Amino acid sequence: YGRGEAADHSLGQLLSKAPPEETGVWPCLAVCEAMERIASPEIAYGFIIGVHNARGAHFRREGGEQERELAAKYRNWSQQLVFDYPYVANVLKDIADSYDSEAEWHDSEAKINKRLRH
Repeated sequence: YGRGEAADHSLGQLLSKAPPEETGVWPCLAVCEAMERIASPEIAYGFIIGVHNARGAHFRREGGEQERELAAKYRNWSQQLVFDYPYVANVLKDIADSYDSEAEWHDSEAKINKRLRH
């Protein structure tokens, strides 16, 4: 019925709700193994969307410090998983990179707002 892409996105979003391992590494190994075995770009896309949506509403501080903290967290998990789960590590790196880009955007926005106030 042509719903495979939407189903994969939904599956990725569902996997993004997985708990961390007891060691603190996220996502849990069962999710890592499934994602690594399937290696679907559409599931990865849904996973990334699920991560971003899970952040929910938040208060903004000036600049992109919040996003840099999130990027560091996802990059750390990526580095911990890279040897055993390279596909998942790359997805986590993509998430970190997207938060880095967001941080730069918020930094630019803060600079512009600061100039407009003076």
